[in-house]
Amino acid sequence: MTLASIALNIAGGASVENEDGLTVANRLELANEFTEAVRILNLGYTNSEIVYARQLLNSVTHDTATIALAKSDFPVTLNQFPRLANVKVRLATSFGAISVEMLHQRAPYSTDNFLSYVDSGFYHNTLFHRVIPGFVIQGGGFNVAGVLKKTNAPIRNEAVNGLSNLRGTLALARLNDPNSATSQFFINLVDNKELDHSDSNPGYAVFGRVIDGMDVVDAIAGVETSTQGGFGDVPVEKVIIYSATRMDAGQ
Repeated sequence: MTLASIALNIAGGASVENEDGLTVANRLELANEFTEAVRILNLGYTNSEIVYARQLLNSVTHDTATIALAKSDFPVTLNQFPRLANVKVRLATSFGAISVEMLHQRAPYSTDNFLSYVDSGFYHNTLFHRVIPGFVIQGGGFNVAGVLKKTNAPIRNEAVNGLSNLRGTLALARLNDPNSATSQFFINLVDNKELDHSDSNPGYAVFGRVIDGMDVVDAIAGVETSTQGGFGDVPVEKVIIYSATRMDAGQ
């Protein structure tokens, strides 16, 4: 069941057909807010949880006071939903496997963005095209021929999430525009706290961490690099990401 369908389901489905239009609109608006909270908090849902939410939303009428009351009860209802385990992704590279864990609760938009590329197969046969020892390795944008791939629309910067660019964390790469991140990501080789958000720096959004294969990351960091096609820090020997796939639960 998609979040769009759960929103309609929570809003009451057939039970609201005989209600006035404003009541239906209010319930659907609140249902959309509720399902967005479910997504951001990385919660699971079944028909049982939908019943809890529908009971809450069906208390909403055309009276705006009922909307505020329903919103105040969101936390209690959300506590009825089971929390999902963090998604893990395996990067199969020409240097070995790297397993990473998504930090969805702290970086929901960045995580969803990365997983959309994972699920579409976008990262298959792409490169770690930028390697800077003592700093980062960066990939996810160029195919094995060195051609920049077409991406989805950029997302807003999510660097203000309490996560720091520490060794082994993944963050979204971007241009000078803070809200320009798409598919490219980097893995921090050391603690790079200067990349965190501050009053003078919009920062780079951390959204994951390496849980296995940091030795592979360090091996990639040791490759010889050169300037190619006007770009610096390009590995002389191609570092290929053969695939990026979700790992099974329990792995």
